[in-house]
Amino acid sequence: MTRPLLGLCTLQVLALVYYAVYFGDHGYLPAPFVYDKSDTFMDFFHVMYWADHPGRYTDWGSIYPPINFLFMEALRWLFIGKVQFADAFAIRAYSPELQYFIVAMYLVVPAWTMTTRLWDDYSGTHKTLFYTFFALSAPMLFGIERGNLIVLCLIFVAIALASDGWRRLAVIALLINIKPYFAILMLAPIVAGRWSDAIIIASLAGAIFVLSGLLLDPNFLYFLLNLLSFSQSDAVFSGREVLALPSSVSAFSYVLAVAVRDGARLGAIGLDLSVVSLSVTLINYAAIAFALVSLALAGRRLTQAQVLAILLILISNLGVWVGGYSMLVYPLLVPVLMTFRARWVHLALLVPILLPLDLLVLSSEPLGTQNVYLSNAIMPIEYQLGLGTILRPVLNLCLLGTLSLEALARIPLPFLQHPSTQKVAAQ
Repeated sequence: MTRPLLGLCTLQVLALVYYAVYFGDHGYLPAPFVYDKSDTFMDFFHVMYWADHPGRYTDWGSIYPPINFLFMEALRWLFIGKVQFADAFAIRAYSPELQYFIVAMYLVVPAWTMTTRLWDDYSGTHKTLFYTFFALSAPMLFGIERGNLIVLCLIFVAIALASDGWRRLAVIALLINIKPYFAILMLAPIVAGRWSDAIIIASLAGAIFVLSGLLLDPNFLYFLLNLLSFSQSDAVFSGREVLALPSSVSAFSYVLAVAVRDGARLGAIGLDLSVVSLSVTLINYAAIAFALVSLALAGRRLTQAQVLAILLILISNLGVWVGGYSMLVYPLLVPVLMTFRARWVHLALLVPILLPLDLLVLSSEPLGTQNVYLSNAIMPIEYQLGLGTILRPVLNLCLLGTLSLEALARIPLPFLQHPSTQKVAAQ
């Protein structure tokens, strides 16, 4: 295992060198980083700005649960104090220390996950190589540049995969209060027939939500309406935003739907774009439904860690509203995937998702000049569409499919058993 890991780490390091050289030559970061080069770290600073403003749910329409704002309030007090700012960009300009904190958070949290029981069977050398591969993966670098808070979820995902009992239930409840789509993880105890555990998770998550909401904002229940409208909206993102680091093939249907709204009808090979968009959506829904049915039928024959791993991959396939950030948890799934029979098939699909496939540019387009934050200059920007944009969602859907098939294969089917086995079973 050491040599393959070393090779993968070498690829990640070479990609990092390429990004550095590209930045030195052009003054901005290439694909898969978001095309708006003035927006670096702003996932973090927008939340911090609204943590100190009462209109977070009514004016901004936030879909962040209250606990995220409480965390940001604590950080704001620690790094900034009582200084007020006109907007989130002013906070970013005022506090370079917080930018260093974002980078440190993205470096320390993956290292911390390596100390959990999840990695007990791996040597120190293997853990170091896994960490290097993890920290330099495309989703991780994308998350650092955005400054997204999902990195905090890695701690709790690692604990959920490595622990049993109340600890697993508690961290799933916390995960739901950081990113609501983790509510799907409540299906893990349900498919195992542990309805009481699912009720405990729901009760804990609800209690955390209400308590943190009361501490934060009397209008915190608007969060539920904001979340509902966000998940149903088909015009929240631009096509380029959706294609930055997509995890679901629904990104393709979303972009095609945008093209149809803009007046396009036929693709390059004469296919009706609306039909193609609908077909991609149906394929995605069919794969998700197949995964859910497989878990419902075979959930008791899988460990809870295995079920959680499948559900985490299912989450990233749900739609564009989940986003590529959900793939940050994928390196944590490696020890769990190694417990499956078709482990090498699953890993062969997972590893390329984390590799710098975006270095292979399929097309590019000039966007005009932008104010680039990292180089503090106004310069011409070129939008790039990398191979990773096309392959990651497809590989991700295939990974969900192979895991679903293996789960289904755990179910003993009488007509597939050898006659001699059937006679023994009958006796």
